[in-house]
Amino acid sequence: MQSRRPLSLAAFAFILLILGCVYVKPPKAQPPEAAEGEVIRLTGTVTAKEYKVLRDGRTPVLYLEDITEEQYRGSGIRQPKKNAVLCYLAAGEELDTEDGLPRIGERVLLSGRVSHFREATNPGEFNLRQYYQILHISYQLNQTEILNSSGSYSKLKEKLYQIRRRCAEILEEIYPPEQAGVLKAMLLGEKNGLEEEIKELYQLAGLLHILSISGLHITLLGMAVHKLLKRCYVPVALCAPTVIFLMWCYGSMTGMGVSTRRAVFMFSLHLAAEFFGRTYDMLTALSLAAAWMLAENPMLAYHSGFLLSFGAVAGIILVLPWVRTLGKERGSGQEDRGLRQGIRKGWDKWVREGIALGTAIALTTLPVVLWFYFRYPVCSLLLNLYVIPLMSIVLADGVLSVLAGFIWLEGGKYVGVIDRFLLMLYQYSCEAGLKLPGGNLTGGRPAVWQIIMYYGILLFMIAWEASCRRGKKKRLSLPRFCQKMLILAALMLLLYRPVRGFAVSFLDVGQGDCIVLQNENGNCYLVDGGSTSKSEVGKYQMLPFLESRGIGELEAVFVTHPD
Repeated sequence: MQSRRPLSLAAFAFILLILGCVYVKPPKAQPPEAAEGEVIRLTGTVTAKEYKVLRDGRTPVLYLEDITEEQYRGSGIRQPKKNAVLCYLAAGEELDTEDGLPRIGERVLLSGRVSHFREATNPGEFNLRQYYQILHISYQLNQTEILNSSGSYSKLKEKLYQIRRRCAEILEEIYPPEQAGVLKAMLLGEKNGLEEEIKELYQLAGLLHILSISGLHITLLGMAVHKLLKRCYVPVALCAPTVIFLMWCYGSMTGMGVSTRRAVFMFSLHLAAEFFGRTYDMLTALSLAAAWMLAENPMLAYHSGFLLSFGAVAGIILVLPWVRTLGKERGSGQEDRGLRQGIRKGWDKWVREGIALGTAIALTTLPVVLWFYFRYPVCSLLLNLYVIPLMSIVLADGVLSVLAGFIWLEGGKYVGVIDRFLLMLYQYSCEAGLKLPGGNLTGGRPAVWQIIMYYGILLFMIAWEASCRRGKKKRLSLPRFCQKMLILAALMLLLYRPVRGFAVSFLDVGQGDCIVLQNENGNCYLVDGGSTSKSEVGKYQMLPFLESRGIGELEAVFVTHPD
């Protein structure tokens, strides 16, 4: 790697400035002016639309930006342009369009009932209001009725949406429902059709990342299109710009999530560097992508997808070279060099590289995973050894089955046989991995000082070894055993959860009671836990609280109200 990266250093300094400002003084969520349950009329521009699977079936949903509230307490109120509104359409609301919904880019007049996003009232509970604040969505409208529409719209974005919708229909026809939902998430970024049990299974097994469109998807698809254009003798001057345009269209079609935006940006820089005859530097591209996205939306510093996506790539760039050195012993003689080289030619090299890659990403993202999800799927280190390499086959076969489905639906089913087998293998692997002893570690949410100390130790070892490899501190190089002990100490520090005497916690479960008792020995007891005003309190309030405290088991449960 190059020793000097002025552009990367400038971008990194800008990133630290934004993160410091956001973390020191986080912006507060501003509640909407309209009251809960109030019926209002507003005008906005449709920026996205989809169908969400709810208890009462599939419900069309619109995303509106550039909002103007037409009637609210007798006055017109102009909302900031970045704020958006989530609109759940009422049953029977259709327009004279291909899918019965307003077109993307069209200005519409709507009427609906205001619903505020809930805030977290318990430690560990998911803060829905903060999540939508990051996405610049102020509130949602229920039972929305379409009163009027402008008629003008974005033809490109609407066409991309129709292509996405048609591809989703083909996948639903070719594959069983469970596998169609997984492939729609992998290829189209559409997670609404993904069954909750399958999503939870992938999440617990640490494979949820393969359901998000990221660098792997963009690189495979982009390079495939790039090679195809070259084989078709497309001029070099048009090849790279065409591929970049197509990848941005693909990102827009799939919703342009956080990881997708990063991947498309970095891939575009890669092709641009090749086009202009410059050297592509992955660390510089990553820094510029982070600086651009944080400048556009500083609240992404609180977004788990943003931190995990950039953390994983940073782990590959910075931590992976150091992890590779841990598997090598200094002072090895010449006599066994040929033997080692012979072994590395086979599966041993693949296993070693897979373990090194998984370890590097795990070490980098572990604090983020524990902060947001409170547990770490240890089994994912084993599963990713073959899940990630097989992803190229899954994506390629998925794309080919869709293309075949456009021409001949039955042909698409034959092409998709490989994916049906591999997705079945993925599901069985997740189920088997979770049954392994210690397959899922409940670590709880670490304190901020623990995260700082952990990253400090990790960065110190990486920087020190990098200096030693350049010959600056060769005599002071740390032995491999000492490095392993240091990283083990950092892990123990990150996972340390002190027990501070007897503690009683009363959880907010609405109309009901839930009490958690923890004594000096760390033993935990649960008293009640029912609710008549909130649904699934065990999943959304109780379990997140217990896991955020690192509580993996209860000594006893006391029920005072059997009804």
